[in-house]
Amino acid sequence: MPSNFYYGWAIVFACAALLFVSVGVGYYGLAVYLGPLRELHGWSNFEVSFATGLYFAFSGLSSAVIGPQIDRHGARRWMIPGLLLIGLASVGIGHVTSLWQLYAAYMGLA
Repeated sequence: MPSNFYYGWAIVFACAALLFVSVGVGYYGLAVYLGPLRELHGWSNFEVSFATGLYFAFSGLSSAVIGPQIDRHGARRWMIPGLLLIGLASVGIGHVTSLWQLYAAYMGLA
C-alpha cells in the first residue's frame, strides 16, 4: 500500500464488500431461487422463504459465538473454514432435494 493510504480504509472496503455479498446472497438471492425451487419441488412460498429467516437468525447467533473467538485469536484461523463453508453451502443450494437441505445450506451461508 502507498505510504499515504490509511489502512483503516482497506478494512472499511473489505467489510463493505463482505456485507454486499452476504446480504445479496442471503436476502436478495432468494428471489432468484424462489420460483425455481417452488416449481421444481412443489414447496410453498413460506417453506422456501423460511430459509431467509433462518439465514438471518443463524447469522446473528453464530456471530455472537464466533465474534469473541475472532477477538481472542484473530481472524486468520476462521478465514479458510468460513470460505469453505460458504462455498459448499452455495454449491449445495443447487443440489437440494428436500427442505432440510435448503435450510442447512442457508445456515451454512450464514
